Amino acid sequence: MNAAYVDVYREEDMFTVVFGSLKMGERAVPMSINSFTYNVPVALAITAALMPFIKRKMRAFFESLSFLVLLHIFYVLMLEALSFTIGNSILHTVNEYFFLFMHRIMTRSEPFIIGLYLFTVHKEL
Repeated sequence: MNAAYVDVYREEDMFTVVFGSLKMGERAVPMSINSFTYNVPVALAITAALMPFIKRKMRAFFESLSFLVLLHIFYVLMLEALSFTIGNSILHTVNEYFFLFMHRIMTRSEPFIIGLYLFTVHKEL
């Protein structure tokens, strides 16, 4: 709506994007840094960018979408497993390690893993 980017501020676990327009003035949009909502749009954008190089487009699209859904379900299950293993310190430590692995590694590289998979398995020869 005729809005233009003005500035970005970062404060602890939040960043704020400020947009401005002549009608509305400036408007700030805060977002948590720990939010992983960028995974799905980036993964779908990488999938769409690779579509000209893929033979079976529908199969590749559903495989990448299935990978996204399954990885997010696994992430939620790991998060829930942390709350169930509080009494057992060894099991809780193992679950915490797997959760942190999912949180720090997989959630940041998930779209690129999907892109690498699609390019290597479904590329047109």
